[in-house]
Amino acid sequence: MDSTIIASLIGFITAVVGTIISHFLLLRHSTRQFAEYYRNKLFDKQLAAYEKLWGLLPPTSRASSERTILYLENSKIYVQTKIAKEFCDSITLYFFSEHGLYLSKSTRQALFNVREELWGIYSKDSENKVEISKDDKAKIQTYFLKLHTTIRDDLGLRALKFKPEDIGINDKYLEP
Repeated sequence: MDSTIIASLIGFITAVVGTIISHFLLLRHSTRQFAEYYRNKLFDKQLAAYEKLWGLLPPTSRASSERTILYLENSKIYVQTKIAKEFCDSITLYFFSEHGLYLSKSTRQALFNVREELWGIYSKDSENKVEISKDDKAKIQTYFLKLHTTIRDDLGLRALKFKPEDIGINDKYLEP
């Protein structure tokens, strides 16, 4: 064979191999770009879902008020059944909305634990409030706290660590 034919053949094979390799690299790159785009969209939807969920949590506040589930009156502890039922209904509706799709398994579990605990109390008595013991109050507050911390953990908010000087906080405010 003539050396020009061999050189042409080698050049052709090199071009074909180069084209195949660049095609696979380009395909891999576009797949990664799509996956990153999809992950970002998914995270945006998850963030919106968790923000919406957080907006439903005021009845679970530790501070007793007319709009909280746990209510203190004359040194007695009550579950306000109407508010507890409204809260349980709101989280059920929330879960079956478009936002419920984006909750993690741990948040769903914490949310339904709260709902089950409250349902066990307000389903027994349909009065405006049911007196509970300090132990029951502590148990319910533990469920509320678990829900709050699970949401913050899922979003990575509890993992954020800032140096006081980086965010402009004077050290004297950090002392107990």
